[in-house]
Amino acid sequence: AAALHALQSLGLGPNDVQVHVNSRGLLGDLFARAAIPPERHAALFLALDKRGKMEDEAIAAMLADEGFDRTAIETAFQLMRIQKFEEAVARIGEETPAVAALRRFFHLAEIYGIRDSLLFDIGVIRGLGYYTGIVFECFDVPRRFRALFGGGRYDNLLASLGGRPLPAVGLGFGDVVIAELLAELNRLP
Repeated sequence: AAALHALQSLGLGPNDVQVHVNSRGLLGDLFARAAIPPERHAALFLALDKRGKMEDEAIAAMLADEGFDRTAIETAFQLMRIQKFEEAVARIGEETPAVAALRRFFHLAEIYGIRDSLLFDIGVIRGLGYYTGIVFECFDVPRRFRALFGGGRYDNLLASLGGRPLPAVGLGFGDVVIAELLAELNRLP
C-alpha cells in the first residue's frame, strides 16, 4: 500500500500503473497438483521467471537440461496460461494456506482502497529463491517500461542468514523507470 501511495503522490494512479500479484506458494500448490515434486519447484521458478526475457523454447530447453520431462514442461507452460485467481484455485481444488493468504491480501487491498490497482498475474514469479509467498511487480498499464518496483514475502531469509526466524516483505523501486514513465506522461515537475 505504501508503494502505491508513493506513486499516487507522483500523480500515478490505477489508470497509469498496476501491481501484478501472484504467490510462490500458489505456484507450488499448482505444480504439486500437477505431480511435480516440491524439490523441483525452485528450478521451475527460476526458469519460468525468464519468460518475456527469453523465448519459451529456450526456457523449455533449460528445463529439459534440468531433467524435466516433456510432460512436466508442457504442464508448467499450460499453468502459466492461467488468467484468473479463481481459475488457479479451481485447479488446486482446495483452500490451501497460499490460496487463503492471497484471498486475505486481496480483501485487505479492498479495505485499503487499492484493490483496483492490483491484478492477479500468474507470470509474476520473482526468480530469487528466497521468496516464499506473495510476490508482486508494478508496471505501467500499457507495459512500455520495465517494472517500477517489485518484491514479495520472504519468511526464511533472515534465518538462513543466521538471524532469528522472522517473516518479512521487501521491495525495490526503479527510480529511473519511474522518471521515464513520468516523462512519457508529461508529468515531471
